[in-house]
Amino acid sequence: MISWFHFDLITTLPLIIRCSLSFGCSLLFVILLTPRFIHYLHQLHYDQNIYELLPVSHQSKRGTPTMGGVLIALSTLLNSLLWAKWNNELKLLLFTLVSFASIGLFDDWLKIKHRSRCGLSASHKFLIQLLTSILILTIIYKLEPASVRYTYLPFIGLLFPVAWWLWWLIGLGVITGSSNAVNLTDGLDGLALSTVTTVLATLGLLAYWTSQPHLAPKFGLYPVPEASEICIFLCALVGSGLGLLKFNAYPARIFIGDTGSLLLGAVMAVVTLLLHQPLILLVLGGIFVIETLSVILQVVSYRLTGHRIFRMTPIHHHFELLGMREPHIVLMAWLVTLLLSLFTLKFG
Repeated sequence: MISWFHFDLITTLPLIIRCSLSFGCSLLFVILLTPRFIHYLHQLHYDQNIYELLPVSHQSKRGTPTMGGVLIALSTLLNSLLWAKWNNELKLLLFTLVSFASIGLFDDWLKIKHRSRCGLSASHKFLIQLLTSILILTIIYKLEPASVRYTYLPFIGLLFPVAWWLWWLIGLGVITGSSNAVNLTDGLDGLALSTVTTVLATLGLLAYWTSQPHLAPKFGLYPVPEASEICIFLCALVGSGLGLLKFNAYPARIFIGDTGSLLLGAVMAVVTLLLHQPLILLVLGGIFVIETLSVILQVVSYRLTGHRIFRMTPIHHHFELLGMREPHIVLMAWLVTLLLSLFTLKFG
């Protein structure tokens, strides 16, 4: 039986081979297509609007095209359909990818159209994210009505039952919080892509362990046999992200835009929900937690005392104003994420 445009022969290949092909093809697809895409965006004048209050070094970035996340979404979509089996988990991840990429794309387009740093209003964007998250959680709940009530407690190694309403609160918090946290982190060349791809690669390894009946119990994980196709999807996403990072690293030739940051954060969250490990993002995604907390603390401090804790938020701008160079901040954030990933794999 033919599923979409790939043959069953492909899906009979060993998982490790399909993962390698998914990663490699996505990487090459983005590397080969990005220069032409950048040229096309330049012709359309689809460039990033730079906020006047950002550090002076950012003003030289005017004219850099945005919407690079379109390539990540397209490459991941095509290679997932090509190399993965068509199951419920893959359908859900592709829906998450397309829906959150569409939200970000519309937001990016509004910014370009009005030549402003503001696209969708914060309330409208959050409402759309919330409604999309509710739809995604409804699908997950219908797919696994019993098993979704068990959540893995990271670093303790226990599966504990949660009430349905608590599961919904955790799910909504993780999806909306993760997508917005990555969006906040996307403020320096290569910062969001370098950290997110590291987290996604770690989740890919966890997905592989969970998909193997003989490995899941050894790591204290909830067995999810269908997670093998999550691996294929994540390999495609990581390959696409690394391919674009070649052009997004300092000095960036293209930005991922909200199109990329929203889809990456949302997919990251949905994968943890499918693996019954949403709480693991509190440690594994530590950089995104820090970036978000810096904004929250800054707002609360200013409203209560009239004083700011940081020179500018998110916190990566604070380090810039302290005199650190942009590539050094990105390298520091990536190293922290790498250490958190290794810690998660060892003790999570």
